[in-house]
Amino acid sequence: MRNQVAEGESHVEALIAASGASSPERLRGEVAETVTEIRRRLLPLHRRERAIREQVRAGVDALQTRLLVLNFAAPVVLAASVAGAVAWRRRRRHTGAGSRSC
Repeated sequence: MRNQVAEGESHVEALIAASGASSPERLRGEVAETVTEIRRRLLPLHRRERAIREQVRAGVDALQTRLLVLNFAAPVVLAASVAGAVAWRRRRRHTGAGSRSC
């Protein structure tokens, strides 16, 4: 698809340059019709390319959001896990020592 768009755009540029016109608006006759037709055919390709870019951006944004949440949540979860493990071990040790003395 990208090759087709590039090919079409270069063909339009070549037509404009060959006609000696300074801009596409100054083209006349068959050359103007040809340029218009090429651009008309390129329009769906441009739209498809834009839609693909938007999908990629949306995917990247979603991934970025997940990574941000993970980066903020991971230290909290790790600290809570360590604190829980330490508390559990102290309780177990404390409970275990009391039952031995009885």
